[in-house]
Amino acid sequence: MTVIVCEKNKQANVIAKSLGAGPKHKVSGGIDYWKFTFNGEETYIVHCVGHIVELLYPQDYDSKFNKWDISIYPCLPNKLIVKPKKDTIDCYNFLSKLLPKATLLINATDSDREGELIFRYLLKSLKLNTKWKRAWIPSDLTETKIRNSFKNLKESNEMIPLILSGECRSTDDWLYGMNLTVAMTTKYSNRDMGVLAIGRVKTATLNLVYQREQEIVNHKTNYFYTITSHFITLDNREFDGRYVDEKINNETIAKNIFNSSVGRDGTVTNVELKKKRIRKPLLYNTTSLQIACNNLFGWNIERTTATMQSLYDNGYMSYPRTASEYLSTKQEGEISLLLNKLFLTREFKDLSLPSSEWQPFTTRHFDDSKMDSSHTAIVPTLKIPSITSLSDDERQLYNLLAKSVINIIYEDAYINETVVNIDINGNDFISVGRECYNYDKSWLHIDNSKKFIELPKLNVGDKLHTKVECEKRKTTPPKRYTEASLLRVMETAGKLIKDEKMAALMKKEKRGLGTPATRQVILSTLKKQKLIALSGKQIKITDKGIYLIENLVVDEIKSPELTAELEKELNDIATEKDNTKAVELAKKHCSKVRNNVIKYYNEIVSSTAVKSMPTTYSLTCPLCHSSVGIYEWGAGCKNYKSGCKFVIQRNIRGKKLTDKQLTTLVCCEKTNIIKGFKSSKGTTFDAKLQYNIATKKIEFSFPKKRKKK
Repeated sequence: MTVIVCEKNKQANVIAKSLGAGPKHKVSGGIDYWKFTFNGEETYIVHCVGHIVELLYPQDYDSKFNKWDISIYPCLPNKLIVKPKKDTIDCYNFLSKLLPKATLLINATDSDREGELIFRYLLKSLKLNTKWKRAWIPSDLTETKIRNSFKNLKESNEMIPLILSGECRSTDDWLYGMNLTVAMTTKYSNRDMGVLAIGRVKTATLNLVYQREQEIVNHKTNYFYTITSHFITLDNREFDGRYVDEKINNETIAKNIFNSSVGRDGTVTNVELKKKRIRKPLLYNTTSLQIACNNLFGWNIERTTATMQSLYDNGYMSYPRTASEYLSTKQEGEISLLLNKLFLTREFKDLSLPSSEWQPFTTRHFDDSKMDSSHTAIVPTLKIPSITSLSDDERQLYNLLAKSVINIIYEDAYINETVVNIDINGNDFISVGRECYNYDKSWLHIDNSKKFIELPKLNVGDKLHTKVECEKRKTTPPKRYTEASLLRVMETAGKLIKDEKMAALMKKEKRGLGTPATRQVILSTLKKQKLIALSGKQIKITDKGIYLIENLVVDEIKSPELTAELEKELNDIATEKDNTKAVELAKKHCSKVRNNVIKYYNEIVSSTAVKSMPTTYSLTCPLCHSSVGIYEWGAGCKNYKSGCKFVIQRNIRGKKLTDKQLTTLVCCEKTNIIKGFKSSKGTTFDAKLQYNIATKKIEFSFPKKRKKK
């Protein structure tokens, strides 16, 4: 009997259809499976509902770790053990009965490190040594490619380096997270503040937000002057220009230039024509697509990720978790077919070009040497959806991807840039105009976002009327990160590394903080743990986040160097061709991490410098995204004078809420059960509370009553 193990239900459904498995069956808990004959063998297709098992907690190894005591930790098991997750127990129980009966297991999880880890941990949990092979599932879930992957199964020993890399990454995160979180929380936290969570990538990312906040706080305002002029030709054509020095820091100099220019005519002294080329953009990878959706549509990272996954699960888009911005040269024919299919649709037919006018495919988009080891750039598949069948979000994202591919066959944009120098009583002014002279044939025609300012035709010696203005301006602090800009910094974190060799390596290997698959999870976790908060699109570090960073004495944990070094080692393990060498690299890596954890743990617990404890967190109004204050009477938006009505009274039904409970309600989360509310009839009751944004009211949630046996 053969059992094919997939990662998720939708993936299993697509694979089942591709292999002709027939209708699905269900077991208790709503778990789907398929039973059919494949290659002459009785075959099952099942799925894991994602991460079906998890690593044990410290207290599972020894009950003494139940107590968070710095004298007891760190917890450093020789080998990490997995257990089924509570919310996937039905699926786990089904697999635990079926998989031991198999004579052959086929791993058909996502074709990456995480997919390999899910399958490996499942086998570990079930203590199975059953023979298994690997179906390397293609980036786009097309039936032909899926069938080919099952015709060309990889042997299990081919996957050992990738398995080792996945296990090492998981172990790294567990050892750093569990132990250093205990150290920080035990040493510095209080009951109201809760857990001060540390993570290998998470804390370095938080520190980026902290550093930006420090730049804003410490910004010193400086003043400068700009001098501009509105020009009018003798035949009444108008355009604008500025003094050649864009910023003038000296007030006296600025006033002298202004006074000597105002009311005077100008003379064109030079006209220079420059030709520039704006190359077609690269295709999207995970991070650049998340950034684009945040910038263009205002979507948060969770919304983008969910939409990407939906399009992928339905077979309309290639694999959504990739660092690659390139396609394989083998895909050129496929992309040609895709373009012809897109041009037959109502949405894209106006963008079609005769094949004779297509620009040739080049290494700008098809380059095997720059391919991600597992996946291509994100592009639509040959399965073209009916736009009416997509949700609004799916339609917007799909159109974005389709246009990124259509760009390939259009020309690069060629720009005529005209630079004009104008003399006003001995003062040099400059004006710049740009015109795209192949606009209709260039990719800008598809993008339609760049605007150009054209200048009238001017010749040396032309006289111009002027209207000169001088404006005093001030420097502004750097802007807070948005999710888009923070993702970009995480991706290019190598620029922040001081060590030149390490920085060069990270740039070469395009390694940053986290991976395309994990960056969304990292930002979501930081928000959930109240270490950062969104104010509109801006990311603000909370008081809790500031307190954590300022009291964390281990600079390595806050720096991108550590994660860069570890990610390089993990990549070296994953790409090692010799299994024996891969095992040696993994052992060396794990030993180094364990020693570092001990070192960092001791540095934290022996530290004496403590920054002041914040009394409240930085809270964001769920209605207007302004700040919220905690007061004796309750919580309220500081933007109330402008009309925001967000308020939560501290006393509710005879119960006085704590600051922590008010903080939870401001964040629109449910409190724990609060005992002792009084009803209108005078009886007491217990309930959870939650603020409902839609109704702008506090709602009660009652615990379920246990059934009598």
